[in-house]
Amino acid sequence: LGGRHERVPDAGGVGEEQHLVGPGDEQARDRRGGLRFEIDRLEVPAGLTAVQGPALSVSLDDAPLPDDLEDLAPDTQLEDYIVHQQDLEAVINALWAGGAEAMMVMDQRIVSTSTIRCVGPVLLLQGRRYAPPYTITAIGDVEAMGEALDDSDKIALYRDYADYIGLGYQVERHHDVTLPAYDGLIDVSDESS
Repeated sequence: LGGRHERVPDAGGVGEEQHLVGPGDEQARDRRGGLRFEIDRLEVPAGLTAVQGPALSVSLDDAPLPDDLEDLAPDTQLEDYIVHQQDLEAVINALWAGGAEAMMVMDQRIVSTSTIRCVGPVLLLQGRRYAPPYTITAIGDVEAMGEALDDSDKIALYRDYADYIGLGYQVERHHDVTLPAYDGLIDVSDESS
């Protein structure tokens, strides 16, 4: 054994088994430490750890229907009375644009592979079905996220309908909220191939 070597316990921790570590192994340890740091750094934005902090919650709800569908508000149709996918997406996108650090829709943490789909009056999210009211909660700078909601043209249109026919729109500020880690499978396959 030439050079400087030291004996260290086996990384697998099996019994008394040991192996020799040479000078190049310190570089490998440094690389592993760097990789561990990078993994730890990416777990939060990937949604793989719980996150706690100040938050905004936005609730969207269908408008009440008149007893007689002939009595719909002027220049409206039945579809105007329900929350649509684009309404949810407008809120989600505004919150991200406002600096949201983590987000949850209903009881599901949103990750890069999450897909929000509405089929009729039902929200489909990560294999589960939800009925309104829909709640979106985002952790981050509540002032900036609130401004982003106020600056969104799509949300302004939704709020006009909320005022006109009674669609639900409510924003709440929370001092401290914990969003759970995403616990589902992350499918990164390319569905287009």
